[in-house]
Amino acid sequence: MNRRVWFIARLTLTEAFRQRFLTVIVLLGIAMIAGARAMGTFDFGSSELKFTADLGFGAITFFGTILAVAMTAQLFFAELESRTALTLLARPVGRAEFVFGKFLGVVLALFAFAALMTLILVTLLAWRGSVLGGSGSTQAPKFSAVGLVGFVLALKLALTAAITFFFCSFSRTQLFSVVVAFLAVLICHLQYLAQDAWRETTSWLVRGVAWVFAVGLPNFQVYSLGDAAADGQVIPMATIGMVLAYTAFYVLVFQVLSWMCFARREI
Repeated sequence: MNRRVWFIARLTLTEAFRQRFLTVIVLLGIAMIAGARAMGTFDFGSSELKFTADLGFGAITFFGTILAVAMTAQLFFAELESRTALTLLARPVGRAEFVFGKFLGVVLALFAFAALMTLILVTLLAWRGSVLGGSGSTQAPKFSAVGLVGFVLALKLALTAAITFFFCSFSRTQLFSVVVAFLAVLICHLQYLAQDAWRETTSWLVRGVAWVFAVGLPNFQVYSLGDAAADGQVIPMATIGMVLAYTAFYVLVFQVLSWMCFARREI
């Protein structure tokens, strides 16, 4: 089973790297991070480094989210439209192996994207830090914290892909999956509103709906560690462990739901 899952993951990863869309997103992300250098014409001192870090984290999140949703949907429906899925499933490959293998391949591509963007951001921060020299302060972003935030953002992108995969597993069109996935991501970013409504309202109907959103969907605010890293703070490893466990739980839930839906789907 592990060999079959890894085989499908490698095929998915190879197909992802062949996509021009991935190349365009990577180039846009690099351009946005490197564009922070244009602010170097102003004497911001150490705050320039904070601005660069914030911009870099924003680029990883923004372009990574687009990539996670669009690439996941495109790779999934490409398998169905080209009938490659039928060929794979005609062999001794179960639908669970197909689902987990496709998801693993997408996650590897997303981690490669986040790692590349983080490496470019760290390099830019190191270069600007050396240029600023004595004008820096102890509040300048720490490279270790920047690397950890890059890892956390990669986890966020993996969870975004898992949510998208769930909608793809039962949706009949790629457009519907992409639109609904983006709406779900937006709700995940605003999930704290559902939690506040669940705590404060007295209406049982509102409390019920708010509880579904508060528990059924992940809270993307737990991945908001970029501000602390940009301010030069140290990211505790305990926090990283909690975020990792949080992501693993919801990824497992959405992957199981994806498998259950795909197992009943006619292809």
